[in-house]
Amino acid sequence: MKILYQALLKAFETENDLYDNDPENSLFRLINAEPPVYIDLYDSQPDMPDQFEGFRCPALFFDYSIDWQKKSAVRIGELSLVVHVVTDALEDTTNISGLPDACKKIDYYETVINVIEGIATEETSQLILSDERPVSTDYFNYHQITFTCTISRKITGIRKYINGIIEKIPISGTIKEKIKYVL
Repeated sequence: MKILYQALLKAFETENDLYDNDPENSLFRLINAEPPVYIDLYDSQPDMPDQFEGFRCPALFFDYSIDWQKKSAVRIGELSLVVHVVTDALEDTTNISGLPDACKKIDYYETVINVIEGIATEETSQLILSDERPVSTDYFNYHQITFTCTISRKITGIRKYINGIIEKIPISGTIKEKIKYVL
């Protein structure tokens, strides 16, 4: 997962560079929006922002789960990546008066999807969009986007434990006190 997380960070770092230095090729400039300025692993930040150091919006929080299976010397898993996209605290997107703001938020979510979908690493297949939905908390109305892919990892350093009894421990020198060892 670490390799995928680094690839996600790199994709948004590239978008930030394009936004600053090559606006014609920036996906976020096309929609007149700032790329994410805060990215972190999800730890309920949008649900309890007062429990965390202040983060600025727009922000992305990555959460994931992996269902692993062992196949010989490799673990294969189905990875579900959940991206929490937080734009602004309690924006008003109501009815006709809020239509442009609502469309801007939808454009923002679609742009985040366009940056993430298709990312693949040596451990993962391409990320595929599988689900998206709005989420409402006391602090934020934000969007949750889910991607899926296959992940694999070689099994290395398998520990093997052998049950047995130590019959004799050769000791040289002078023993001052007998000690009983429990194994």
